[in-house]
Amino acid sequence: SLAGYDPKEGRRQRIGTKYPIVTKQYFGAQDVEIIKIEGSVELAPLVGLADAIVDITETGTTLRENNLYIFICRPSSYLSYQYH
Repeated sequence: SLAGYDPKEGRRQRIGTKYPIVTKQYFGAQDVEIIKIEGSVELAPLVGLADAIVDITETGTTLRENNLYIFICRPSSYLSYQYH
C-alpha cells in the first residue's frame, strides 16, 4: 500500500514511471494513477507530476539526493528472443 495515502483527499495517488506495465502489476487493484514519464523520473515528485515513482537504480544516489525513500523489490529477469 502507499504510505500516507488518505482517501479523504479525494484523489488517487499518482505514480510516475518509465515502466507502466510492471508498475500496474505491482500495485494490482490499488486505486492509483500510473503516469508514464520519460527522462529523469526521480524529478517527478519534486515538480508535482507524481506522488511517488517506480524506477530501477544501481546505487540509489540520485534518489537519496532528491529526498526519495527507497523501497526495494526483488528483481526478476528473463530473456526474450525471436527466431527469424
